[in-house]
Amino acid sequence: MRPVSVLRIGAEAARTAPLLGDVVSPLLNRGRGHGDGDVIAPRVGRPPRTPFNRPITPHRRYAFRSVNLEQVKQVKNANGVSVNDVVMAMSAGALRRWLIDHDALPEAPLIAMVPVSVRDEASASALGNKVSAMLAVLPTNLDDPVERLAASHAATVAAKRQHAAIPQGLVDEVTEFLPPALAARAARVVFSMGLPHRISPFNLVISNVPGPNKQVYLKGAKMTAYYPVSVVTDGQGLNITV
Repeated sequence: MRPVSVLRIGAEAARTAPLLGDVVSPLLNRGRGHGDGDVIAPRVGRPPRTPFNRPITPHRRYAFRSVNLEQVKQVKNANGVSVNDVVMAMSAGALRRWLIDHDALPEAPLIAMVPVSVRDEASASALGNKVSAMLAVLPTNLDDPVERLAASHAATVAAKRQHAAIPQGLVDEVTEFLPPALAARAARVVFSMGLPHRISPFNLVISNVPGPNKQVYLKGAKMTAYYPVSVVTDGQGLNITV
């Protein structure tokens, strides 16, 4: 019923595909250095298997931890990276220890899906979220924390470059074009076939969202901290939200 939209979206996607080649190809190289060519994933989109990439049960466990932001910034400044790079490296270290304790550490690094805000200045005051996502290699295979931080930084740089190659709004256009009834039916089929834990392109979600930059209160009570809880699904039994 909407052939013009199909052709336009298809043409936009086709123009995007060649732009991803220079970004994806370095991820195929295996190494231990810190350059873009050494950010390693054995097969792009095929993360290693872990205990939390299986069908989930009705049970949930939560763990909470606070880290001083000033200390994170000291590490960031000393190594010339970003706060998010430090978060990714800390996550990689924690996951590495947990997987070693459970005799389940894969030789290949894990792959994390990182939500990215795509809200522009024009929509800054609008309600709701405008979020996309990027895939980043998580260097759980590296034992040295300094190497993990450098590798996390390189992986994030490569992931941002790949994400930037996709025209802003293309994903929104595709999802808006798909009829809701068809999308819901497709989702039921996907989950009934167990596809999320069979062919998932990433191991876990790591989301880092800045909090308010000024003191806030609720009925006179000062908020000192808040702990976000996000979603787990079949094949994605672990979520880290900061």
